Amino acid sequence: MGFDYLVSGECSDIGLHRETNEDAIFNLPSRGVFCVADGMGGVEGGEFASQAAVSALREAFSAAGDPGDVSSNRSATLRAINSANLAIKKHAEENGLGGCGTTVVALVFEHDSPGKAVAYHAGDSRLYCFRSGRLRQITRDHSLAAAAGLKDDAFLPAGFRGLITRAVGLSYQVNLEETFLDVRSGDLFLLCSDGLNRMLTDRRIARCIGRNAGKTADALARLLVEEANRAGGHDNVSALLVRVLDLPRGNAEPCAHGTVFFHFREFGRRIGAMMNRRRLFNLLLFALILAELFWLARALDVF
Repeated sequence: MGFDYLVSGECSDIGLHRETNEDAIFNLPSRGVFCVADGMGGVEGGEFASQAAVSALREAFSAAGDPGDVSSNRSATLRAINSANLAIKKHAEENGLGGCGTTVVALVFEHDSPGKAVAYHAGDSRLYCFRSGRLRQITRDHSLAAAAGLKDDAFLPAGFRGLITRAVGLSYQVNLEETFLDVRSGDLFLLCSDGLNRMLTDRRIARCIGRNAGKTADALARLLVEEANRAGGHDNVSALLVRVLDLPRGNAEPCAHGTVFFHFREFGRRIGAMMNRRRLFNLLLFALILAELFWLARALDVF
């Protein structure tokens, strides 16, 4: 039994204000593995980084073992991302590139348990699930705004907007968040770079998907990208859709309440992060006040 119950489609666009596309997509429905990467650091940095991530996945799965081996799928994904991490870090050091890295969001389906999947991510590229007419964000952004408990980084000073707290290639060890989730027949998963969700609210994404549910995954991905460009297209934008058809019979059904459940270690980290958000937000406010006082003093010739 393979992954015949999965149908995928993709679209990636440079946007309206960029000279190059630093996004990259890995789409392998025959193995149930999907990934979107959003590079940082310009042509020599960001474009290299995102391509390194998908190239490592492509190489790993061309050499991977039995498609029926669940651990093979997961281990190949993790091995590829870690390999890309080292390659990006080395490239940045050899070429003097600061801030070279890439976000990653990967979705890996389980062969022997079609009702289960696992997501790995670092950065602010997202995974959504559209189920029964409702859109739910599965991953949590690794960003300064999210760490401060802010839904929108527009509340942050311009210099702090868009800053992410995790990425592939920034250090010699990559810290991936692991999320286990259930899968149901009819689910539609969306992996996207922030060029999509920065231009479109979740409600607008859900409306676009709901109104065009009968279209192919490729056509729907194109519609989402076009919608983001119509909203301004400020960044590269990529959308990878994975539609779940009828799950094979005779396999364990996902839990009836359809909840997403998390790795226990990650749950502990999230509790700690929630406790520290107020402290971080207060520190940011204090820094902003100091900056304002400094510029006010400069304007009044105090110094």
